[in-house]
Amino acid sequence: MVNFEMRSFDQIENEQISIVVCEDEPQARNLLRRYLDSLNYSVEYTADAESFLKRITDMRLGCDLAIVDIDLPGLNGDQVITWLRASELPELRELPILVTTSYPGLMEDEFFLGIKNAGYLMKPFSSS
Repeated sequence: MVNFEMRSFDQIENEQISIVVCEDEPQARNLLRRYLDSLNYSVEYTADAESFLKRITDMRLGCDLAIVDIDLPGLNGDQVITWLRASELPELRELPILVTTSYPGLMEDEFFLGIKNAGYLMKPFSSS
């Protein structure tokens, strides 16, 4: 059994924050890369759900935040989130998730309203 205690970003002050991003759109991924890298976060970028799930499972205790696009090829973002929340590993079940979407009504969807430890970021992103 894995022992895990959720840490808030306030508790990570002197440590590097580790983030895994799942974004298939190159322009959005590059904007996220420029912003997150400028903050000196340790960030891994994936372009599809399968790569994201493999990477996030490999990292387990080493990830502080997942950023997941909803509209992905293959498995979509809500399937990824469902997989994370159903995980046997508490560090994946409780992992904070930032959902990215270009669908404004999606944030009012019952599924997304019920996600624990989640926030939302609307696309399109701006570099300003």
